[in-house]
Amino acid sequence: RDQGATVFMTLLAAFQVLLWRYTGQADFVVGSVVANRERRETEGVIGLFVNNLALRADVSGNPTFHELLGRVRESNLRAYSHQDLPLDLLIDRLRLRTSADAAPFSQIRFVLESHAAEKTDFAGLSLGPFPVEGPPAARSDLALYMEQVGSDLMGTFIYNADLLSETTVLRLAARFQTLLEEVARKPDRRLGDIALERASEQEVPEGFVEELEEV
Repeated sequence: RDQGATVFMTLLAAFQVLLWRYTGQADFVVGSVVANRERRETEGVIGLFVNNLALRADVSGNPTFHELLGRVRESNLRAYSHQDLPLDLLIDRLRLRTSADAAPFSQIRFVLESHAAEKTDFAGLSLGPFPVEGPPAARSDLALYMEQVGSDLMGTFIYNADLLSETTVLRLAARFQTLLEEVARKPDRRLGDIALERASEQEVPEGFVEELEEV
């Protein structure tokens, strides 16, 4: 609230820190999506208007989390101001080469879904969430999907099993939780000084950093 940032911006900033800490890369892109329903005339239209966004991360200079959050906020606001531009049109204008095996701009994805209500009733029609059995197919090398239900936050990591092992991703998830706890407790500490491992955590397996760098 002090930074004028949303929950999405805060979680995205923490995810960027995690990626930076393991890859050493301070300038990269994380893909996300927007509902793309900003226009009043489309409010009553049934259909999918979701558009993809490319959000640039800048973790250079070992900033504090407060400083990074300010960068993320400005970067996101710039991206949102162009959210109506279809990603396919941008790819075409930039004359980028695309592949069926890789998403354009980034193979890392972050999405936050908010559920205001578990069930909605109107005009004799009842609507509610429908659970889907089994994990969704990985469309990126690594994706973090988070859900906000009331005051609760839940996260799901989806990954390419050809690049990342289950052990790697489980440890990544545990360290993301630790990171969130640490930046909430001391948001003005330099990000490089934050310990991601708990005292009981074992040493990082050999090849862990290199495995993430492939992403």
